[in-house]
Amino acid sequence: MPINTSDENNILKRLQANWSFVEDGEYTAIIKDVIADDQIRDDRRPIKWTLFLEDEQVTLKKFHWVDREGGVSMLVEDVKRLGLRINPENAVDVCNSLIGSKIKIQVVNGEYQNIYFKGRL
Repeated sequence: MPINTSDENNILKRLQANWSFVEDGEYTAIIKDVIADDQIRDDRRPIKWTLFLEDEQVTLKKFHWVDREGGVSMLVEDVKRLGLRINPENAVDVCNSLIGSKIKIQVVNGEYQNIYFKGRL
């Protein structure tokens, strides 16, 4: 059965409200927020970054799963590429200090959308 007009309007509104897809590539982003996200599963709470791509007018979410194997090293490396050092004692202050920063990111799409911090502008 084809999509009817009322379904079409509903689908378009939902897509516009939730669209966060960009093609593979490098982008300039502004860090709008960083939080310890709500518990997702298995008592894990990721660090969630909200990134706004001005040129594309799109908001992306990046997660650092610090409770998973290798998660801390990914956070350390991403933050290092932004010119900062992070450790357990300064992690909250370092993450919060990046809010408002303009950064270069790389997006790689696959099974998940992976976002890598490349440098601060």
